[in-house]
Amino acid sequence: MKNKLILPLAALLGALAVHAQGAFAFDSGSTGALGDLLVTNAVTVTLPPDGVLHYQRVEVTEEGSLSFVKNALNTPVTILARGEVIIAGSVLLDGRTSSGRDPGQGGPGGFDGGRAATGGQPGGPGKGPGGGAPGGNFAAGPGAFASRGDANDVRAATAGTVYGDPLLLPFIGGSGGGGRNVTFDGGGGGGGAILIASSSRISLPVANRGIFARGGNAYYNDGSGGGVRLVAPVVEGIGIIDVRGGGEGGVGRIRFDTPNARAANLNIQGSFSIGSLMLTKLPVEPQLGIVQVGDRAIPQDAPGTVNVVFPTGTTAERVVRVQAKDFGSVVPIRVALTPDYGDRVIVDAELDNTAAGAATKDITVTFPLNVVVSVNVWTR
Repeated sequence: MKNKLILPLAALLGALAVHAQGAFAFDSGSTGALGDLLVTNAVTVTLPPDGVLHYQRVEVTEEGSLSFVKNALNTPVTILARGEVIIAGSVLLDGRTSSGRDPGQGGPGGFDGGRAATGGQPGGPGKGPGGGAPGGNFAAGPGAFASRGDANDVRAATAGTVYGDPLLLPFIGGSGGGGRNVTFDGGGGGGGAILIASSSRISLPVANRGIFARGGNAYYNDGSGGGVRLVAPVVEGIGIIDVRGGGEGGVGRIRFDTPNARAANLNIQGSFSIGSLMLTKLPVEPQLGIVQVGDRAIPQDAPGTVNVVFPTGTTAERVVRVQAKDFGSVVPIRVALTPDYGDRVIVDAELDNTAAGAATKDITVTFPLNVVVSVNVWTR
């Protein structure tokens, strides 16, 4: 896996330390219902429907590794702790490597790669906002997130496009690479997304151990890295946070919210940004989702991805109703239809969410028929 967009943090994080020293009152929002989590070997946690895990204290020892089983809505992972979070081992949210025609799966909160050509059908685009387009032998595109990755001249037209906010609002994972049309290789999966909040501190004390949300490898059509956000009065350590893409895939995004960042020695592999410096509790973050596709109502806690199939002979034009909440502004949005096979359909619009609460907008789009289509919405 190649090094990409690795930012020096000493100057940025050293400047943050002057904002607060010593004790700082912050409430992670954890109920503590799950008690302590001590990980001393390979442990896999099944995510609840909302993806939120409420702990008292979390420790992953140097011999331990923590991974997750996706929930039905493929939400990001959210770990809330009343006490400290110590990651001396590994927290794993990597996208999967493709296997022949089968695409690699995205990590929790990330997106799958595109399917390879099969049964007379062409390859499919990678899933997610920055999914790579399908292409020929060497021309299928890698997934993008904070960067487009190493798209050479052959893949320049098929590489995914950069998306998302440097502050990870709304919170989202990495995108998949496109499927190949000639040698029948699916795209790599995008890295997952994880938010860790502690009322005390987050520490990564061991070099080369830490949090990994890397993109999955394929054959140039790799997935992009995912998203990592850390929120605590103190963030410290010498460990690694790695959101690089697989092979050619674009890098992901990393955000810290902390008034006391003794983290200048952390090994940051990805695109880094600094959020709020003075926090008392996790803020209410804006939300964007799909609440209706055609005549099908979507649960309001669903993320911005819905899978539908409209049979041949039915109406191709359908309304997608998008809901924005708590943005406090006019939101530039993009609705994308990503079929298992064929080209992606994209419609850009704006949704006025300046008033308090939620606002909706109906967008008419033309669906491919007789194929599974993922419907996504995200901010531009």
